[in-house]
Amino acid sequence: MGANRVNEIFNDIKSDILKGNYKAGTRIPSERNLCKQYDASRVSIREAIGKLSQLGLVRKVPQSGTYVCDLRAEDSLNLLVQTIRSTSSLDPEMLISLLEILRVGALFAVEKATRKMTPAHIRELKQVLDTKKTNLHDAVILSECDFRIHKLFADLSENLFVEVIFNSFKQLYISYTIVYYSLQGTAERTLAYHQRLLNALEKRDVTYAVYVLEQSLIYAECKFKDNMEDRG
Repeated sequence: MGANRVNEIFNDIKSDILKGNYKAGTRIPSERNLCKQYDASRVSIREAIGKLSQLGLVRKVPQSGTYVCDLRAEDSLNLLVQTIRSTSSLDPEMLISLLEILRVGALFAVEKATRKMTPAHIRELKQVLDTKKTNLHDAVILSECDFRIHKLFADLSENLFVEVIFNSFKQLYISYTIVYYSLQGTAERTLAYHQRLLNALEKRDVTYAVYVLEQSLIYAECKFKDNMEDRG
């Protein structure tokens, strides 16, 4: 019971930090105030803060308090990845921000990949799309297929940064793509986009390939936003 309470407090404060409710460089409430806020013991509060400190989200300053670290500071990419990985569900604003940055990387990757596409790559993509066609009601398989498509683009981009970013968010990508494919109409619509994308790749039409993929990703972002608004 105590461990669950510590995790609840830890996740709540972490969410506030990621949402920007606690700004970088500011001091979070004192242990005493947090005890009152969460109706928890000082031991539980200290354990929760300790976990935040281990993650690199806060730092303790003797005789002063606990301060929020700057996620935008140097060497913070690994911290951000670890933080997101440790989150069972993302704040809606953070999810949209993540989708937007992944879109930028995906468009860069497909532009590079289109120029390097070989007949073997085209055959691989056709097999993936065939798998999608026969599993339109299986969100897990659809998610795995999407990951294979984007991983191929990332690999063909031969850009280390794109590959690292994409692989770093693999687990999160698959989890939220499964949610995406549970939404009505997404499987059929996305398959149609991917078929158009395949046609562009076969013709090595870079401009159209980038355009189709961008439309597909924007559609996905809009579906997520609509879904979050409906739940809100």
